[in-house]
Amino acid sequence: MRCPQVADFVAVDVETANHDLASICQIAAVSFTGGEVSDTWASLVDPDDYFDPVNVAIHGIDAPNVRGAPRFRQVLGELTIRVAEQIVAIHTTFDRSAIQQACRVCNAPMPDCRWLDTARVCRRTWTQFAKKGYGLENVAYELGIKFRHHDAAEDARTAGRILARAMAETGSSVEALLARSLEPRRGAR
Repeated sequence: MRCPQVADFVAVDVETANHDLASICQIAAVSFTGGEVSDTWASLVDPDDYFDPVNVAIHGIDAPNVRGAPRFRQVLGELTIRVAEQIVAIHTTFDRSAIQQACRVCNAPMPDCRWLDTARVCRRTWTQFAKKGYGLENVAYELGIKFRHHDAAEDARTAGRILARAMAETGSSVEALLARSLEPRRGAR
């Protein structure tokens, strides 16, 4: 494992083999510096679990794809190094929850980082996403970002690009957007 350069933020995404959030079968971390991708790491993961046909239909990863791939505990060290003390962008809380569940299953601590939900950022940055339509695919389409959905590296890169766009749109730092995302929305019920 190498120590990547300090980034402005790191975007993370996972894919799961089935409905169990701990069944991570692919993971990626994409570092952003100055609003641009500065490093990408991705790995298939053997979830040591079954693959639900619904999930396979979504991301295309199945048991033969992960044969011989590391287990989550084996990739956790690399992930931890990449996100340590960083702001970590995720689009909705699914990815953080999956990592949290996988850490619980292998009795390992969560990486020490600050999580930033880019869906919350979108809802506070662009009025058209305030109440609906803030899913990754729709936001990317509306912002003209092309990507291959449900590939962990592509989804992480896209979440990061959305965050970089929000920073440019608002003139805010990633720290300011993190603080703003944690505030209750005015008029929200």
